[in-house]
Amino acid sequence: MGLLPSFDPPFTFSQKTDNLGKMKEFSKKELTRYNGKNGAPAYIAYNSKVYDVSGSFVWRNGDHQFRHQAGQDLTGGLRQAPHGEDLLERVVLIGTLRED
Repeated sequence: MGLLPSFDPPFTFSQKTDNLGKMKEFSKKELTRYNGKNGAPAYIAYNSKVYDVSGSFVWRNGDHQFRHQAGQDLTGGLRQAPHGEDLLERVVLIGTLRED
């Protein structure tokens, strides 16, 4: 009773969490370090969630279609994209974006 962390669905163990099962929280400044350049992972934010797009071939070196760069909140940009947010289901949700 109370020994295991509870998770709000949907939660999968492909999501990266800290040792208490809680998603990592990123500030906007911290997110900028994950731009996919010089060996850094490529993370993006959308609707206060942070995703790891490092393994996606369309995010090579942290750039996507010469329009978007990793390390940023792309909530506004995705609204103008020719695809929907359902594509984010193909990448790993790793945390949340904290409003600074």
